[in-house]
Amino acid sequence: MATGSRASAPPIPGLKDTPYLTNEDIFTVDELPKHLLIIGAGPIGIELGQAFARLGSKVDIVDIAPPLGRSEPEHVKVLVEALTAEGVNFHAPVNTKLIRKTKMGVAIDLEGGKTLTGSHLLVAAGRRAVVDGLNLEAAGIKTSRAGIVTDKTLRTSNKRVYAVGDVSGRGGLTHAAGHHAGIIIKNFYFVPFFKSSAETCHMPAVIYAQPELASVGLSEKEARQKHGDVRIVHWDFNENDRAIAERSTKGAVKFIARKSGQILGASIVGEGAGDLIQIIGLGMANKLKIIAFTKLISPYPSRGEAVKRAASSWYTDQVFSPKSKKLAGLMARFH
Repeated sequence: MATGSRASAPPIPGLKDTPYLTNEDIFTVDELPKHLLIIGAGPIGIELGQAFARLGSKVDIVDIAPPLGRSEPEHVKVLVEALTAEGVNFHAPVNTKLIRKTKMGVAIDLEGGKTLTGSHLLVAAGRRAVVDGLNLEAAGIKTSRAGIVTDKTLRTSNKRVYAVGDVSGRGGLTHAAGHHAGIIIKNFYFVPFFKSSAETCHMPAVIYAQPELASVGLSEKEARQKHGDVRIVHWDFNENDRAIAERSTKGAVKFIARKSGQILGASIVGEGAGDLIQIIGLGMANKLKIIAFTKLISPYPSRGEAVKRAASSWYTDQVFSPKSKKLAGLMARFH
């Protein structure tokens, strides 16, 4: 089963009686929205908000939660500041009391008395699995709020049925669906007795704004909750010669690892972040520790150097400790 997902709408009073757009149909509008109101400060709201601001729309983004709440706060700050500088207005976190149709378009009444009025409304509040009308109960297939319930091999509660992509409750990303397809083919035809697992700690995600924000694995918050003994290292692009030469220095590389050097996750904000995160994902897929990235020889000047420099900073305290300096002084006497 691969029925995918569709845009979801939050239970905000008045929304169901108000015409609105989603990411599936916003590009079918006949004219540029003069003032676009967006419900949702997640990836879709951020990407489309910046896009329409650059096309010439006035844009306001509203959300009950802070923008991109699952991403690293310091990296989100870089992205939000970039959009704000381009004229995008954020109203988050804030509660929405009512959404209503007006003669000029749409209005959003916020808690506290403020009202936003615009020409068009975009609902970018996530997606939900398409399971309606499939009569899954008749086949004994269990579902949850995330979609169809599947095990790590993507098998449903009916052992003859598998689900992949968004509907599996393990999707949400196009490349995740592609990964699921590979798992299914491998398990069905090539290694049926040693099932491959769809569970992974190295599924990357990218927000395609400018600058890009990419992540893989656990966030710092998630890692601290799960492991406790977490250490963070980072490297800013304002210390990267390629970024300086291109005058595009906003952003940084961040590693999240256990004290043993096991990489739990990473985040990159900046130009080309979606490409740079892949090398860290490769390392995680092959269970490489952070020391492996210090052995990388990066071409100069490249943005990829920031990944190596971030990893190398893991050892800064050791290299420049009083003990190391004393040892270096002692060794110098023999040269």
